[in-house]
Amino acid sequence: MKPPNLMGDRRGRLFAALVGACLLQAIGFAGTALTTRAAFGALGNDESIAANILAVLAASAALAAIMQMCFRILADAIGEHYAKDVRLTLFTHAGASTQRDIDQRRRGYLFMRFIGDLTALKQWPGLGLPRLVQALIVVPCSVAVLFALHEPFGWIGLSVITVALVTLLATRAPLLEAHKKQRAQRAKIAADMAERMPLAPQLKAAQRLGREARKLSSQAERLASLAVRRRSIAEAMKALPDLSAGVAAAVFLAIGANQNLGTGTIAGALAALALTITPLRNLMALTDKAAAFQAAHQKLTALLERPIRSPVGSANLLPKGPLSIELRLPGQDPMSVPPGGHTPLSLEHLDHITTFLTGLARPPKGLMSLNGMDVSQISEESLGRRVAVIDNRPLVLKGSLRRALGLGLRQRPSDEHMLDRIEKAGLIDVLQILGGLDRRLGESALDCSPSKRVQLSALRAAVLRPGLLLVREGEDNPQIQSALEYLGATQITAGLETG
Repeated sequence: MKPPNLMGDRRGRLFAALVGACLLQAIGFAGTALTTRAAFGALGNDESIAANILAVLAASAALAAIMQMCFRILADAIGEHYAKDVRLTLFTHAGASTQRDIDQRRRGYLFMRFIGDLTALKQWPGLGLPRLVQALIVVPCSVAVLFALHEPFGWIGLSVITVALVTLLATRAPLLEAHKKQRAQRAKIAADMAERMPLAPQLKAAQRLGREARKLSSQAERLASLAVRRRSIAEAMKALPDLSAGVAAAVFLAIGANQNLGTGTIAGALAALALTITPLRNLMALTDKAAAFQAAHQKLTALLERPIRSPVGSANLLPKGPLSIELRLPGQDPMSVPPGGHTPLSLEHLDHITTFLTGLARPPKGLMSLNGMDVSQISEESLGRRVAVIDNRPLVLKGSLRRALGLGLRQRPSDEHMLDRIEKAGLIDVLQILGGLDRRLGESALDCSPSKRVQLSALRAAVLRPGLLLVREGEDNPQIQSALEYLGATQITAGLETG
């Protein structure tokens, strides 16, 4: 999987509109500089300023201001749209990954992909690239105006730009390296904090809190040092255009005085120079944004290159009713369970096959079959509807219990349908204990006790009516056991290893 294209989808059209806004802004800047010369020329000759000059001056300034507003809106739209595609790409890649691969990654780093790196990825298309386009259009236009006003002014303006570009190229490599080091250190601290904050009371009880705090403090000091170094380079680059402009303005005045240039020409040149400074300063700041984007993009590319599950060749569907299952586990004799049968497995083996039977990973071909079909050739959607797990780790998104019971179904049943199935399974009392269909649940139902989560998974099984039940917990609960018998599904339970 690859990162989203910067100009993909509707971003290309937005970018074209942004270029148009920059061109119109450049026209506004040029009109402002030229009419400023005309206005000051009239004042220098003790003449009144013509109404058309004032009108063009006001219209040029208004055009530049309006186009700047449009520029910012379009730039923000491009950045947000790109960030949306990055989020969806990351989420899609995570969904196509195996659960084992997700579990092996530090959760703090996973969060950073959606927070820290995403900010850097959004700022380049939403701020850096648009400003680059703006500078490439406005700066040459301003230099052209300087040449039109007085040729030496044009060469001075060109010299200022040349110095800025040479500095930009010279500092690009060290700034990128500083960004990489700072981002790596910041990601490490954020990951440590995200993982240790929930454990803080336990760390304090274990007399470990002080040591972890000192470790975080040391990491934060290193991050501060790296941040100051990067900021020093970036701010020096941003200050260069202002310094150069100050020198250029002094030279303009000196040349104007020595060559007896008109007041209007000098004022127009100073106006053109002033209009050049902001895009030039932005251009110098782009190296910082580009370095951040490049560092984050390299991380994103590496993440998306991690292996994902290959798509199923032929998406076979499981029929309704109890399912037969054949297992060929390592170190075990082949095992076959008929439809509606019941067999125990060791917890280790049960967890092993649960990963494959719930679609969290694609099993090796020949490891297990359902109704004579190799599990590797059965669609994940069909597995999700026909296989249920009874344990204290049900898949629950924050929301109502009604929503939790309908997860995995193509269409959520009506309340009446749900209640009918739950009542027939003998679990209506369990539903009432849990708070009814309107009960609000936290993410992963962590606001419920483990035993309540087992009951929740049993309720879901009653609504789902699966063909295969993987029972890790709950057999000691008479109500749950009675419900499982009523469902009539094939059962594999955690118990003594057979065979």
